[in-house]
Amino acid sequence: MTAWMLIGQAATRHGEQPPKRIIRRAAHQARIPARRYGPATLLTTAAAHLGFGAGSGALYSALVRRSTPLRGMSFGVVVWAASYAGWIPALRLMPAPHRDKPGRVGTILTAHLVYGIALHAALTAGARPAPSDTPAGTGSVG
Repeated sequence: MTAWMLIGQAATRHGEQPPKRIIRRAAHQARIPARRYGPATLLTTAAAHLGFGAGSGALYSALVRRSTPLRGMSFGVVVWAASYAGWIPALRLMPAPHRDKPGRVGTILTAHLVYGIALHAALTAGARPAPSDTPAGTGSVG
């Protein structure tokens, strides 16, 4: 997801990455000094973004009985909408999508689709096929 966002940032020149911007603005609102390029800001941003993604993924795995690529992508869009059209603008950390730069909106939205696909892939990696309906010992030998 981060790699996709970096590609989008380079292609659309939309400015600072949203996770870092959110952390800096939240720190500013809490009156905690945060440098734009300081190591503490970068580390805090990475930890917060990873933690949020892992927590959201845990919620998905608890809610969805069987993951599919479409369900994963749909969940990614729900996370995007709840965050970028919900609590993030409500806390005045970033503008709502209809007020933000179109390039950034597209990058963030598609990054959440990538997240959903990756989430599905992670949850189904190594998954065993469902056992057959034939009870053990009653199948034909041959």
